[in-house]
Amino acid sequence: MGFANRSNRFIMSFIDQLKRRNVFRVGIAYLIVAWLIAQVTELALDSFATPDWVMKTVLFLLVIGFPLALFLAWALELTADGVKLEKDVVRSESITHLTGRKFDFAIIGLLLLAVAYLVVNNYVSDDATDQLAEKAAEQPLELASLEKMAFPLPDKPSIVVLPFDNMSGDEEQEYFVDGITEDLTTDLAKLGGLFVIARNSAFTYKGKAVSARQVAEELGVQYIVEGSVRRVGDRIRINAQFIDALSGHHVWAERYDGSMTDVFALQDSVVKQIVSALAINLPGTELAMTLIGGTDNPEAYMAALRGWDHYHRRNSDDSRKAVTFFQKAVELDPGYSRAYAGLGRAYWDKSNMWWSAGTPWQVTVNLAKLNLAMALREPTADALALSAEINVRLGRQVQALNDIDRAIALGPSVADNTIVKASILNAVGRAEEAEELARRAMRLDPHFKPAYARVLGHSLLHQERYAAAVKYLEMAASREGKNPYDFVSLAVAYGYLERLKDASVAIDNYHKLNLELGYSTPLTVQESDKWWYGDMFDYDKTYKERLLEGLRKAGVPEGPTQSQNDFDYRLLMSRDAEILSVKGVATIDVDTAKELWEGGATFVDVRDRLAFDAGRVPGAIHLDLHVDFNEERLSELVDRKEKVVLSCWGENCPYAAHACAMAVTWRYTQVNYFAGGFQAWSAAGYPVEDEQD
Repeated sequence: MGFANRSNRFIMSFIDQLKRRNVFRVGIAYLIVAWLIAQVTELALDSFATPDWVMKTVLFLLVIGFPLALFLAWALELTADGVKLEKDVVRSESITHLTGRKFDFAIIGLLLLAVAYLVVNNYVSDDATDQLAEKAAEQPLELASLEKMAFPLPDKPSIVVLPFDNMSGDEEQEYFVDGITEDLTTDLAKLGGLFVIARNSAFTYKGKAVSARQVAEELGVQYIVEGSVRRVGDRIRINAQFIDALSGHHVWAERYDGSMTDVFALQDSVVKQIVSALAINLPGTELAMTLIGGTDNPEAYMAALRGWDHYHRRNSDDSRKAVTFFQKAVELDPGYSRAYAGLGRAYWDKSNMWWSAGTPWQVTVNLAKLNLAMALREPTADALALSAEINVRLGRQVQALNDIDRAIALGPSVADNTIVKASILNAVGRAEEAEELARRAMRLDPHFKPAYARVLGHSLLHQERYAAAVKYLEMAASREGKNPYDFVSLAVAYGYLERLKDASVAIDNYHKLNLELGYSTPLTVQESDKWWYGDMFDYDKTYKERLLEGLRKAGVPEGPTQSQNDFDYRLLMSRDAEILSVKGVATIDVDTAKELWEGGATFVDVRDRLAFDAGRVPGAIHLDLHVDFNEERLSELVDRKEKVVLSCWGENCPYAAHACAMAVTWRYTQVNYFAGGFQAWSAAGYPVEDEQD
């Protein structure tokens, strides 16, 4: 009992000492000052885009300083003669009661300052944006006119999300603000009850002072979403307005506040409020689809936004940067399906747009397929649409059609998905339906990309509407200018229209562009029978024959082989999953190819001359499939009973399979199809030679 009393007396005495020495007051004052310093420092550092470690260092020093401040308050005392050690101060001369009152006033002042900061930060400084939004909401808008609209209004609520303004005071945050806008557009486009204008068209208004009336009339929509995003450190504020351009009313104007960890919830709130305002009855599963394939890792999300920012710039340098940021995103979140889809698409575009910078075509295709496989673990509309694009180009139309139908089910208003389906319908003989879908895609994206004009041009070409086709094919060629097959399409149309001079110019442009891209084979009818934007083996036969006849009319030479009147070698060929297979021909892997090479088999490389000279299997014979590969030339170099290995760029190059089938019809008995081609050979580290050897 006595021990307990002594302990209580000691504790009370210690607390009295803390009070007398103003330790509590110093601690409270320190915490308030430290909080103010942290807030002001965060604001200042963010304005200068300072690295995160600087803020962490400031916070660490403030935390370390707290026990130091308490120790100094205990050990030192402020007197009339200055600061002294507490033990040296005579009790009768102590003025701690006076300094305590001063600390009380200081604490009150600091608290008032902290409150003022909170008010300014949350209701005054940020309210510059809010006040502008409120003022705009109060002002009457010019009404859009149905008669002046460039397009009739759709039969469902039509909407465009204009690029949000960056109110962060930091241009480095532009990618983040654009990403928020794009994500809102994507999420809305997944809802079947809406008609949503594509990002591509919406962003043509970025940085421009345009009225709601002008936007509505030019795009043919009733509703407009516009606003701003402010990001300071970890804090985000989204101001959004929802405008009915026909009535001239602001349906609503709201502010959404949160942190980076809340960014997905903030976007979801905007989408739900739009749906609510339009009184659209959507099943919960449809709203839930907007979350598929995402991430809960803010850093991974930011990296992916940077990736998309570079991807949309559509050039070789930014394509490489996009790959870097998408790779960072999937490293931070290995389950981030949409980032894998972005990475796959970046690689796919590198192969399609010839941005590989020395990397073999088959390598970039394989990287696209590898990342697509990762994305398809949790299929999104993006991933399925990419799968459809790859499949149709590589000649797998049935799988492509299945993929794109699933993608459209997940994103009914995504214009790019619509145009992909149109391209697939062209390949399977349904050009009328393809035209309808291509025009729908153009309606969703009025400032459409060159690919849209290309697909519509093809659908018109297949319907034998050649003059109409020329209009869109010329548009695609002039606006993009980097796809040589656009000039093949023009040559076909010009051939049917008997515009032979124009056809000759188109053919010259094809050759010129191909040489720039490192491909030397001249255009022939037989080449287009095998590849025209992609693998033609399973392309609709009527459409393909119409294409080839148009090239003949344009004066394009037939090619190195005679017409197979007695037996069509293609009857020996079939598609076996990823690659073509040939009856009576052994399909071999790279290790078997190496064994045959060591055993003295003859290797025949059917690529173009520039590719062959750049690197090949040592001792290989070169016969360009579309220049000099024919029965007479092959028989001069290879005996019919000899083991012969035919190869091309890689597994998705169909030329070697065609060459194998031809060789069988020419009575070669030991034909081997090396599907992996030179890419697999070099990747295995086997010996290679080039023109200098």
